[in-house]
Amino acid sequence: MDRTAYLIELERELKGLAEADRGNALAYYSEYLADALSAGNADASAALGSPRALAAQIKADIAMAPAPQAPAYAQPMEKSDFKVVWTVILAILAIPVGLPVAAALLAVIVAVLVSLVAVLVSFAGIAVSFFASGAFAGVAGLFLLFTDFAVGVFYVGVGLIALGISILLVIAFWQLGSLCVRGVARLFNTIRLKLAARERTAS
Repeated sequence: MDRTAYLIELERELKGLAEADRGNALAYYSEYLADALSAGNADASAALGSPRALAAQIKADIAMAPAPQAPAYAQPMEKSDFKVVWTVILAILAIPVGLPVAAALLAVIVAVLVSLVAVLVSFAGIAVSFFASGAFAGVAGLFLLFTDFAVGVFYVGVGLIALGISILLVIAFWQLGSLCVRGVARLFNTIRLKLAARERTAS
């Protein structure tokens, strides 16, 4: 495939990226191919692999690019983290590998995601249980204040403690979820890079 046809196909595969990102990628690889062709390599695909695989790699690299860090006390789980996972999954599927390898990768992806969801659901369930128990104990304690003050204070205290624990669990759930998504994204990106290297070696 010559340079012009390759860049046209690459631009088509990069559809969906921001215009600036797409323009930067096309400019970079246009210059790269110009240098490669001047050195005697007439086949753009031999120099860079298929346009689809290269586009998948570019999208994954852009998704994995570090974003400005928020303060330590406020680091929410951003939508971009989920975008990273989805983009890398698509990148893996776009790389031409054998059916058994692709099936194994999909099995790993499903297993990791199911485990992640199970852990997060468990944290959420515990947090909800503490919140419900704390609310019930607090309300019961308020009523008991008028009949048995000491018992009422005890139940209100227990309710406040349970509510505090539930808040801490929610914070831990949010931080753990963010950490897990970023970890899964890094894992998938590592797999994607190994497959991309394998494809370049094969070509």
